[in-house]
Amino acid sequence: MSYRDKPEDLAAAEEYELGTRDSEPLLPRYGDQERLPSPSPASAKRQHRRRRFPFLCIGLSVALVLLCFMGSAVYYKKNGGDLSAIEDKIPAPVKSWADSVFGDKGGANDDKNFPTDIGYAGPTPTGAEAALVVTAPAFPLYSGVSPLIRPTTDREDFDMMRHWGNLSPYRSVKSHGLKESSQAIPDHCELEEIHWLQRHGARYPTTNPSGPAGLSERLKQGGKWNASGALSFLNDWEYKLGAELLTPFGRSQLYNLGVAARVKYGFLLDRMKDRLPVFRTETQDRMLRSAQNFAAGFFGIPTEGQYHLEVMIEWPGFNTTLAPYHSCPNDLKVYPNVRAKVAEWEKVFLRKAHKRLQKYMDGYELSLHDVVNMMDMCPYETVALGHSSFCSLFTHKEWRGYQYRNDIFWWYAASFGAPVARAEGLGWMQELTARLTHTPLTQFNSSVNSTLHNDIHFPVNEPLYVDFTHDTTFAQLLPTLNLTTFASQGPPPLDHIPKKWSFVSSKFAPFATNLQVQVLSCSAQRPTPVEGMNQEGWWPFSSTDEEETVETEFDKRDADSDDDSSSDDEDSDDDDGDETPEPADTREPADKRRYVRIILNDAPVPLTGIRGCKKDSDGLCEIEAFVSSMHTLIGETDFAQACHGDYDFNAEVMDGRPLLHAAPRLRAMADEIVAKLFGRDPPPLEPKAPWDAALKPQIAALPEHRFVVAALHLANDDIYACHDIVQADEGEPTADLMHALLHRREGDAFNSKYWFSRMRRHALCPQPVEAKKFVDACSRRDEGVVDKQWDELRELVSWVRVTFTSP
Repeated sequence: MSYRDKPEDLAAAEEYELGTRDSEPLLPRYGDQERLPSPSPASAKRQHRRRRFPFLCIGLSVALVLLCFMGSAVYYKKNGGDLSAIEDKIPAPVKSWADSVFGDKGGANDDKNFPTDIGYAGPTPTGAEAALVVTAPAFPLYSGVSPLIRPTTDREDFDMMRHWGNLSPYRSVKSHGLKESSQAIPDHCELEEIHWLQRHGARYPTTNPSGPAGLSERLKQGGKWNASGALSFLNDWEYKLGAELLTPFGRSQLYNLGVAARVKYGFLLDRMKDRLPVFRTETQDRMLRSAQNFAAGFFGIPTEGQYHLEVMIEWPGFNTTLAPYHSCPNDLKVYPNVRAKVAEWEKVFLRKAHKRLQKYMDGYELSLHDVVNMMDMCPYETVALGHSSFCSLFTHKEWRGYQYRNDIFWWYAASFGAPVARAEGLGWMQELTARLTHTPLTQFNSSVNSTLHNDIHFPVNEPLYVDFTHDTTFAQLLPTLNLTTFASQGPPPLDHIPKKWSFVSSKFAPFATNLQVQVLSCSAQRPTPVEGMNQEGWWPFSSTDEEETVETEFDKRDADSDDDSSSDDEDSDDDDGDETPEPADTREPADKRRYVRIILNDAPVPLTGIRGCKKDSDGLCEIEAFVSSMHTLIGETDFAQACHGDYDFNAEVMDGRPLLHAAPRLRAMADEIVAKLFGRDPPPLEPKAPWDAALKPQIAALPEHRFVVAALHLANDDIYACHDIVQADEGEPTADLMHALLHRREGDAFNSKYWFSRMRRHALCPQPVEAKKFVDACSRRDEGVVDKQWDELRELVSWVRVTFTSP
């Protein structure tokens, strides 16, 4: 038989003929051959149908068998079966035939082709668990952001990344006010428990339409425009960010923190007694992946069989203490006031940038919101793509303003100035107290999910607890736990940044921020308590003079000046400056006692705002006092009223609770503060520091007129706090009078006389000429000037309280 494999019109057609014996090869034969007649079209179709019918039957039979097998396999797997066990039982010839007919659909993407457990692992002895937090002589400060490129500004020594607020990468904070202490366990103490609270790592922007993605849409819809100069990159710029998910850098943050946690606290695993630790997180993708990446660093891969991960639903209508705003309908009602406060500050710090950048846009009018989004793009692109061209558009002063913008937002949205803050932080505080006392919760009146509070999902007798949450929770816990050193300046002014500002969001809520509550057992020696406001006459907002400060810009005196001689807070923001130093601890023998302390981003936090917690250079508080205060704070927090009640959401609050709780208590405190201030001996003519720093937040929180608050600050020798208030009312006689007095108390005779001249006349100072003579008398330290100044301050406070009776 022969067949033709090329068209007939080819001159050299090759034909093959099958030999008479099977052993003969197929040989080409050239020349004339007898040609068989071609079949007719009709007969060809009949032959084709006859040949196709058997194959069709076979194919349908095989497909039917496969469908039955697949349905059975799906049902089997859905009910917990292992398909690999079935595959192993299929005879090899059948598997070979199936592969030859249907092929390997997985191919190179099938993990089965790449087994990892093939033996030959070599020796695998395990070492002892690390305990760096106990054994280290010193701790390095973490500031790594590799492989991100650190952006630069107009000032070389300025670290922009530290001024992105809650979008800053995590770093070790040098001090929250306890400069001589660190996260290391103090001498003569042993660590019993660690309660670790962890924010997710760096992420893409949220899906909020007013976020940075909106800038891209507005530019697309803005018609024909052209950018030049510093904005010329916008001509080819594309928005490349995702939404909500962790960035690769964010994943690395959590992995590295897991490694660090294992090196510091790994020895606690030896005390688990064959139990597995329970980590808790939420269903939101970045929360789940943060927990898994942290666990990969902490336990190593694979993590299976080394811990339990409890995943709680994060969605409106479901309770979880790690995203409590979903349980609090009033949470959304605070945001109109928040946006108004933030917008007021944006007009101040972005005025120059708005005008400057508009010059580079032809055919498109930049809004202030566009400029804010450009600033947002800098941190978001940097943590996602490693670099952003938006960063260099702004000066270091404007980045300081951006940081303060975030501080204002968090103050009013979720912290001391938010009436729902303590209610939303209540659930986690209840859980912390239950774990500290090893007592299961029995009352569920907050965001706690009672369904998951049992011995399995919420153990209370472990040495190690790890929870994963959002930046919002960290902001809420500051007022919830009464960590008042962060509120020592009072509410944020909206026209300038105070000279020393303690509520810095990049320090308490950056990407991957973390907090540890350490439970310690200390023997042989312990700190001798220092008595103060936090005992008798305790005040729930009380603070200490241990405050971390930030030298900032946008003081009205130099907001329009290009001169900036202050040092960058990369070094100075953790230096407490004029802070009154801690008295040296005196130690005395004592029985073993248990203490609590809080570590926030590697630095201990002063706990003197917590009732019963003594001033201590290591931040220690006896656990009985700590727990007792927690119970008091829990009892003072009305979740139902704060989250479901009707009240004034715009009212100024200082303790994270609705004004209906705070107002009577705050107004009653004014008389007590006045009595305390003027019950002391006359202060020096030129004080070097506030007389009682614990009074600062109490005075700032009073629902009084700002001039009353300013006068009380001045009577407390707090020159800066008084100046921050009165400078906003320049030209008003009472403000000018206090301006003159505070400069005199600074020792600045020239400026004091200037403000007395500008004041002209005042009810308390009808003769400015005599006031100027008194300035000279104070400079000479004439006899009797100290007592006369004290009488002057007393009269000032009395007069403003009578004259200015409403806030």
